[in-house]
Amino acid sequence: MKDAYTKIKTLVLAHKIISSIVILAVLLVIFNIGDDNEEGVTTYVPWRVSLGTLETSVSGTGQVVASTQLDLKTKASGDVIYIGVLSGDEVYQGQLLIQLDASDAQKAVRDAEVNLESAELALQKLLQPATELMLLQASNDLEQAKEAKNNAEDSLEKSYEEGFNTVSNAFLDLPTIMAGLEGILFDNSINSLQDNISAYQNAVDQYVDEIDAMKEGVKKTYQTARASYNVTFSLYNSLSRFSSNEEIIYLIEETYLTAQLIAEAVKTTNNYIDFVEDVLIQENQTVFSQTAGHQLSLDTYTNDSNNHLISLLNIQNAISNAQETITNSERTIAEEKISLKDLEAGTDTIDLESQKLIIKQRQNSLQDAKENLADYSVYAPISGVMALLDVFRGESLSSGASIGVLITKQQIAEITLNEVDVAFLKSGQNATLNFDAVEDLEIEGEVIEVDVVGAVNQGVVSYGVKIGFDTSDTRIKSGMSVSATIITNVKENVLLVSNSAIKIDGTRSYVEVLENVDLPDERSGRGEPEEERVERQAEFQNMSEEEREERRVQFGGQGDGTGGRFANITEGERQAIRERFQNGEGVSPQSGSSRDPSQRPIGIAGEPVQKNIVTGLSNDLFTEVVSGLNEGDIVVIQTIMSTPSYGSEGVTNSILPTGRGFGGGRR
Repeated sequence: MKDAYTKIKTLVLAHKIISSIVILAVLLVIFNIGDDNEEGVTTYVPWRVSLGTLETSVSGTGQVVASTQLDLKTKASGDVIYIGVLSGDEVYQGQLLIQLDASDAQKAVRDAEVNLESAELALQKLLQPATELMLLQASNDLEQAKEAKNNAEDSLEKSYEEGFNTVSNAFLDLPTIMAGLEGILFDNSINSLQDNISAYQNAVDQYVDEIDAMKEGVKKTYQTARASYNVTFSLYNSLSRFSSNEEIIYLIEETYLTAQLIAEAVKTTNNYIDFVEDVLIQENQTVFSQTAGHQLSLDTYTNDSNNHLISLLNIQNAISNAQETITNSERTIAEEKISLKDLEAGTDTIDLESQKLIIKQRQNSLQDAKENLADYSVYAPISGVMALLDVFRGESLSSGASIGVLITKQQIAEITLNEVDVAFLKSGQNATLNFDAVEDLEIEGEVIEVDVVGAVNQGVVSYGVKIGFDTSDTRIKSGMSVSATIITNVKENVLLVSNSAIKIDGTRSYVEVLENVDLPDERSGRGEPEEERVERQAEFQNMSEEEREERRVQFGGQGDGTGGRFANITEGERQAIRERFQNGEGVSPQSGSSRDPSQRPIGIAGEPVQKNIVTGLSNDLFTEVVSGLNEGDIVVIQTIMSTPSYGSEGVTNSILPTGRGFGGGRR
């Protein structure tokens, strides 16, 4: 042991940075040396999860100042709709000075209340067991989805039949249109020495230059329509109404494309002949006698081709709609099957926890909306005289705008906080003040002003905070050093667990829960004989309220470290408790009160089971558990590994604390 100590001392002097790590490693080795033939025993220090009140705070130091003046500023932007004082008026603490238009903020509060109510109703619905009517409705919904699918499948089959009929009707007219179009363009009924398309060209080429391009355009559209027609007509002849659905769909699509090309060829031909006729009339030339007949035929072809296009398009849409209905019905059937199965099985635990988490989020949103609404009113932070009020009704103010100066003779403590801590502060928060010069004096105060703009010194940003307090204690003098602890958040009736129990694995937070264990509980009487429990309960009922309060403090109050008198202890006493936590001295399994530092924690045997948790607010000692645990669950805050001690017959307890430690404190 002496040699080991010498080595440690030498290593510490040579490597100060890693000295603590080396010491810990060597001590663990020394205390775990023993007889390999003897088995160690692992036990656990328990903690009972309970409901309680959780508070968070920030601390800073500064000085006491004499009578002073406060610059009053807005926390929100808006139009001034009410002014409650005039310059020179005496005001009291909490008096409404001005009111800004808060219409949008009020709407946000209403919306948040509705959202919360909706989430609570959804939770109630989840908690309700499935009734016979609900099961019947779910079963009917499933059958309706199946019927919709069957109807869509029948409609699709009919559409295939109608599609082939539509194609057949089209090919009753399309051959006539193609033959008539060919005759109009390429017969020599106008001039026996040339085709009609050329005759029309020659009749006006001396008057207009663009006739050549128009002629080539007409010829090209006709040739394209002819090629498509020949292919599609051959496809039509090769199929029947008994062909496969895929073949019929392909035939419909090709026929529709061909009908489009034929309609375009008819249109360009009609435009070409109309153009020639118009030029001849303008030039006082005789119009061909055949032109009127050509135009009449083309009008008929136009009407017929357009009708077939509409019919083919309608049947394509009918097939597509039927296919889409079948797909949607299959999805609905799958969803309704799952819905019916879920109703029969009951509410899922994960769904319940998820909905509870949604409610918690909605509650936070409502609280934020209410706090934002409160920012539209400016109240007197302390009593005094309104030396200056520099606003008028209807004036539009921005956030942080100065509205006037309030003079007060109330004593004020000015402290400085860093940019991280100041983010949690706002006017009206309670504070506890301690004075270096006056031992054991603790005074309650209230935050009355927080700097909007910070001061930068060597790259560090700090903000001034003013805390007002009233005291008749003549020992408090201007300029005295003061330390302040400001309560930033208080949450009541929340599920609490010791920080020592929480472990972090990446983004996952979890605890180890001891199952099937029964702890003695000083308050509930668990683990004691029935007669003693009844006698103790009767004794408690006969106590005075002061005696009951003393008993609550003795056994931890609310079980959260803030019940009983814990909330009123000084920051130094709080720090002492934190140090006892860190030194492995712990707290009782049922409370936040400290134990006798001379006593080591008592372990119990058990099998810990990991459970994931969702955490909320936390301070140096405790963390709110949003989901994952229930009141009364017993979690592990320390692991005690007992191994035979070197050179003795006894055993040495190696106490291994678990969890997140005490580095945070605000969230």
